[in-house]
Amino acid sequence: MGICNIWRQSSHAIKTDGTLWSWGHNIFGELGDGTNISKNSPVQIGTDTDWKLVYAGNTSTIAIKKNGTLWTWGHNDYGQLGIGNTIAQNTPIQVGTDTNWKSATGGALNTHAIKTDGTLWAWGWNQYGQLGNNTITDTINPIQIGQDTNWESVSDGTAHVLATKTDGTLWAWGRNFYGELGDSTVVDKHLPTQIGIDTNWQSVSAGLAFSNALKKDGSKWAWGWNYTGQLGDNTNIDKLVPTHITPGSNWLSVSSGGYHTLAIKTDNTLWSVGSNFMDQIGNGDTTGIDVILPVQAAVCWATSLENYQNTFWFKLFPNPVVDILKIDLQGKAEVQKVRIYTMLGTLTKEEKGIAQLDISSLSKGIYLIEIKTNKGVLHSRFLKE
Repeated sequence: MGICNIWRQSSHAIKTDGTLWSWGHNIFGELGDGTNISKNSPVQIGTDTDWKLVYAGNTSTIAIKKNGTLWTWGHNDYGQLGIGNTIAQNTPIQVGTDTNWKSATGGALNTHAIKTDGTLWAWGWNQYGQLGNNTITDTINPIQIGQDTNWESVSDGTAHVLATKTDGTLWAWGRNFYGELGDSTVVDKHLPTQIGIDTNWQSVSAGLAFSNALKKDGSKWAWGWNYTGQLGDNTNIDKLVPTHITPGSNWLSVSSGGYHTLAIKTDNTLWSVGSNFMDQIGNGDTTGIDVILPVQAAVCWATSLENYQNTFWFKLFPNPVVDILKIDLQGKAEVQKVRIYTMLGTLTKEEKGIAQLDISSLSKGIYLIEIKTNKGVLHSRFLKE
């Protein structure tokens, strides 16, 4: 696999051969396989071999091909597919005829995209002005946002948007009930609004009603809703302006969820903070207690499926695997129990005290693995071929 993208209940990936694969929830056709039937293992979407990027929205999907064309599919009640109507699609459909799309992002029911000429475009749901065109009217076709040609990146939250320009400035607009825009108010903004005066913003990630961003110096900043401590500032108090999250100035990337945040440092360690109701913090704590300061997750981490064996606490190999999956624990840790789940959470295999698992009977696909040891509980995933 080359690129993966996951939203709430569906997952998409592009292989190095340019083919597109999807699995998970599919009631709105968001997988793109021509059906509305959910899948518990990856299925190839069409036969094209020129897919470059894929982005998962709430119940719709956006993708860009190597020729610069833009494609969407899935839920379309608010025109979030950008195809001039509100009819759902369960196969990829091209958006217009332009061939200069660079990147895209999908929110709850709206979409933003940047072209290679640096212009910003938006369409779909606009109740809170999150499209950024100074209205609250939905649109079913891509519309240009302003005339600027120096947009660098954009991230859609549920109803607010974050973006950076090539000059390193930070911009936000849309819903602002919890201060998620970061402009020191709780007033919605219907146009892109510059946040502060700093010119060293590197990347942004918009969550449910909160925001995360990294600066070029490696520092991490967060603001907005903080009910579960997802900002990571050791409080549960909402923040109306970007707040420096310590410790460390070696943050590499950050991703905002609904109630928690994940981030990676330059040493490739994975950190998490916020709600742990469904054990999403990944630190081995199953009490469900929220975490309000970033903690290192006790999981293996890598940037692609082929490299999941590069871990912090342990190794899974070979990965991908055909028959025998081996677990190599570091230090004096010992395997007590292993459980394997499908991506939809169905338990498929359970073993006690075994570090070599025969998975030859499993169907092809991606699986989650939970390893209980005398040192704690580890989580990872592997690809069965």
